[in-house]
Amino acid sequence: MKVVSRVVLSVAFSVVAFPRLVDAQGGGDINHAFELERTGRYEEAATKYKEILRFDRDNFAALLGLERVSEQTHRYDTLLVLADSVLDLAPLNSLALGVKLRTWARLGDRDSLTGIAQRWIDADPDSPDPYREWSAALSLEGDLREALGVLRAGVEQLGGADLAPDVATLHSRLGEWTNAAEAWSLAVEHAARHSQPAILSLARTPPEHRDMVITALAVGGASDESTLVAANLLARWARPLEAWVLLAAALPQDRRRAVALLRRFGDRARQVGGREGARARGFALERVGQLLQGDLADAAKIEAASAFLEAGETHSAERLLALVDTDARSATPAQMSTMVGLIRMMAESGAVVQAERRFFDLRDRLRRRDAILLRESIAWGWIHQDSLVRAELVLAGDTTVGTAAILGWIELFRGNVAGSIGLFRSAGPRARSREASTRRTEIVALLQRIAGDSAAELGTAIHLLVTGDSAQAITALELAAETLPGDGGGADVVALAGRVAVEMGDYLRAETILLRAISRDPDGPSAATAQLGLARVYLGTGRREEATRRLENVILNYPLSAVVPSARRLLDQITEAIPQT
Repeated sequence: MKVVSRVVLSVAFSVVAFPRLVDAQGGGDINHAFELERTGRYEEAATKYKEILRFDRDNFAALLGLERVSEQTHRYDTLLVLADSVLDLAPLNSLALGVKLRTWARLGDRDSLTGIAQRWIDADPDSPDPYREWSAALSLEGDLREALGVLRAGVEQLGGADLAPDVATLHSRLGEWTNAAEAWSLAVEHAARHSQPAILSLARTPPEHRDMVITALAVGGASDESTLVAANLLARWARPLEAWVLLAAALPQDRRRAVALLRRFGDRARQVGGREGARARGFALERVGQLLQGDLADAAKIEAASAFLEAGETHSAERLLALVDTDARSATPAQMSTMVGLIRMMAESGAVVQAERRFFDLRDRLRRRDAILLRESIAWGWIHQDSLVRAELVLAGDTTVGTAAILGWIELFRGNVAGSIGLFRSAGPRARSREASTRRTEIVALLQRIAGDSAAELGTAIHLLVTGDSAQAITALELAAETLPGDGGGADVVALAGRVAVEMGDYLRAETILLRAISRDPDGPSAATAQLGLARVYLGTGRREEATRRLENVILNYPLSAVVPSARRLLDQITEAIPQT
């Protein structure tokens, strides 16, 4: 891979940004030459560049353009002559000298290459440019070891700082990652602008060399800048907590720069994800909150609390929230909205005690809609912890339809079938989401088939199902079904157990359960549901023809069933998937 020196790149950029126009009598403008080169007309472009240089010998854009096209045409004689004409005017012109070095390297004339480089060094002994351009010329032809030797000679003569980035780059290309890290450490210690190139270069370090690279950058008296590079690399390598330890130890005194570094680190930790990423992001944002003041500090602390909650560190989240000024006169709407979200996250993540305490601290300052949302979230949090009485206490005095729906579930979990149906009907279809409304409707249809006003075993099973313990819920539903007659809800409960098994992907168990549901009440409404479930089982296990027969059976034998539209859609999908013969 060929390497272009930084000097060449910078000049090329300046030429593109500010093209020099030459008098028409002196050979036309350089834009025409650029266009010829761009379209691959290299011979014509070379002629145009030469014409420009005959009338304007210090037109460096034309000289570099001629070098580029000469590499395509492999004609270097005129290029060398014109470079010499520039050097006649300015013997230490680094651009022209660089052109000659690279040209002799391409021609394989090492004696001429060495001679020019040595004359340049003798003429300008304190400059790193001769060593840098000489090394770049050798690298251009793939002689990386020899190029590294040139740079080492320069380091011996001038010291290591100026040439450290070039040395590091060559070590990276040679796969010598620890040496590269040591060179980059020296470079960033003397000039922070090298930090980003160091990170980009060392980010490619293979996994087996990464620990040694971090040691070279951050251990044994390393500078803060070098340690920051190590922290950035660890974050990129999905090791956010290790990265945070280094970042925290090397944060700069400049507050603005420190906040910027912490913010970027937080974004990187978010990309890593998982508990470690969330925890590291929480640490960084907490430090941001310490560095800032007022609303900005509170916002950072709230963000940090959110990150800690995501990491499962409830106490850390609560500690930060206690530091936030939530007085209604000073808190912004955005802050209060975020606080509501965090309290809801607490309730849903199991920190119900903390969520309830924060809610009661803030409830008089909350908008009614937010208060209702939090009250319901906290109630569900207690339900998930099997604390039905605590859930009722949170909802006490609230007459909204959402509360009626939750109380309906609580009565069902206690086995109060009649009370549950009444509360669900009071809630109507508007409580919570459409999905929640559909689930209540399905449950009411099941409960209306239950023989009797109470069913404690069923309540326990439904509680397991609603709180996410599906595997235990299947067993509990099967046990509950044994306490009910087949045409008095027993078959419906078995069918529900089979449906849960299908949703879990446990097809073997689902098939057994659903066949039992059909046998318990072949003519009841649960039979159609079980038939549809069996079709899904057969489809999931590759038994397409059996699935088709089950679906046709639902459509033909249970035309009034609510599951017929679903059966038709699934049958259409199967039919469209089977190639026509």
